[in-house]
Amino acid sequence: MSAALRRLAPAAAASLLIAATGASALAAEPAAATRGANAQLSAVAAVSRSYAWAVGSVIEHWNGRTWSLVPGARTKCAVFLEGVAARSASLAWAVGYCGSAGSHRPITERWNGHHWSVQPSPGTPVSAVSQLNGVTMTSASSAWAVGAYKSKGRTIPLIERWNGHTWKTQASPDPSPQGVALYGVTALSTTTAWAVGYVLGSAPTEALSLAERWNGHGWHIQPTVSPGDENALVGVTALTGTQAWAAGGYTFGSNLGTLVERWDGASWQEPSTPDPDLQDALSAIAARSASDVWAVGTRDAEAPRTLIVHWNGSTWNLVPSPSPSPHSDELLGVAVVSGAFAWAVGGQGNKTLIERWNGTAWTVQPSPN
Repeated sequence: MSAALRRLAPAAAASLLIAATGASALAAEPAAATRGANAQLSAVAAVSRSYAWAVGSVIEHWNGRTWSLVPGARTKCAVFLEGVAARSASLAWAVGYCGSAGSHRPITERWNGHHWSVQPSPGTPVSAVSQLNGVTMTSASSAWAVGAYKSKGRTIPLIERWNGHTWKTQASPDPSPQGVALYGVTALSTTTAWAVGYVLGSAPTEALSLAERWNGHGWHIQPTVSPGDENALVGVTALTGTQAWAAGGYTFGSNLGTLVERWDGASWQEPSTPDPDLQDALSAIAARSASDVWAVGTRDAEAPRTLIVHWNGSTWNLVPSPSPSPHSDELLGVAVVSGAFAWAVGGQGNKTLIERWNGTAWTVQPSPN
């Protein structure tokens, strides 16, 4: 796999991207592998205008006035959280990995209204490197988490399901002997969910976008669009069984392009999206309605800046967003509360970055790290 495809996945999740050789060696772990060091936020979830969570190398909480740091679960290893989902003020899930470079395991943390605690994860068979990248929930007794693990020289998709009592591993399609990884997940009900990622091809610079659908009985691959040489979907959101969106990026030659795909109930299709620098990729997507969808990422891989695009019901449009650091800015997560209230999170240099949409413009919000 080329260095270009590594940049298609969110920076933190890149620790499980696969190298170009058939040996499927894992990429190096990010520097932000401990809470608070080189702080970065990978995901955000909002219950209301006055209640939200953002996670990554730290955990931050929005109370309607300010963002504040909240201690994560006590662990004996370094933790980086990749995904978060919140249902109420007393129920949220965060997932990621716990460990050091070359040896880390999935971690799931649950918020009960008072504190975060580790919930046992079923783990993976004889795997030294594994992690969860995304999480979603429909109720206190139904949640999904997705990721990947390394086994016998290749990367294998990982899906776990919460039944209200325990997390259990679920069978996932594994269509490629070269490697498969999952990055994003969303669920509408106990019978409808989506997971997205990528499938490595036989050539070192070939990868196809991947979408899997849960029908209440099993996960099944649905054909997706792969317009480039290397393609990856890293975020997914759904409004109904016939309306879903997935976002990521693809390579074409030495360039990177934004990739958005829309599910219409029958197939995934690719609408045109802004690609201002030809070195751009999307990391997350969130929808409030059929005419209000946000996707965020990074533009200009050589001098990274924030990238935000919006779907108004007919076209995707580039929306100005702050890039406060003179060195590097990226957005990795997005959550939408209303037409006049949304969050985007990521990193600026070695600090966390939080931006808020007020219905007119995106502005940087104070972050406590």
